[in-house]
Amino acid sequence: MILDYCMEQLMKKLALLGLLNVAMMASESGWYVGGDVGRTKEKDETSTGNHYSNTSTAYSAKIGYYFDNNVRGYAFYQHINRGDFAKPTNAYGGGCDYLFGDNAFKPFLGAIVGYSVYKNGNYKQDGLAYGGQVGINYGLNEHFSVDAGYRYLFSDATYKSGNYKEEITSFQSFFAGVNYKF
Repeated sequence: MILDYCMEQLMKKLALLGLLNVAMMASESGWYVGGDVGRTKEKDETSTGNHYSNTSTAYSAKIGYYFDNNVRGYAFYQHINRGDFAKPTNAYGGGCDYLFGDNAFKPFLGAIVGYSVYKNGNYKQDGLAYGGQVGINYGLNEHFSVDAGYRYLFSDATYKSGNYKEEITSFQSFFAGVNYKF
């Protein structure tokens, strides 16, 4: 009888501890939306040996999920203004960041994979973009944080016509943005 009572009390305490742990994890995880603006340098190479680069303003929107205080995943859309090119470039994809530390100021490192498209009439240059980013995240309060960083993506976005080939080889960006966690 005493053993049954002790087991019952132990099970209640373990259940309560489990509920507190789930509640604590729930406060660390959650959905978020964000946006950033930055300067992006896009590099192109052609089969004739010409090299082009375009630096312009880029805007990004993302929706993501914080799995805990240190890991977040997201989907994004990025619009790179046309700059010296005839039309803008658009990119879509996803990424995952690891945020270091347990305080408001967190350096982060992330991996990104996406798809970029440049289209001007019948001319279409599209393909895979992949790479990483490094930056700083600063939590302003329970809901808002700001990011600043550097992103480098390799690209194989290609246009081919006969023997002519043009390829976007990379995107490099310095960016700053804001996130809202629900």
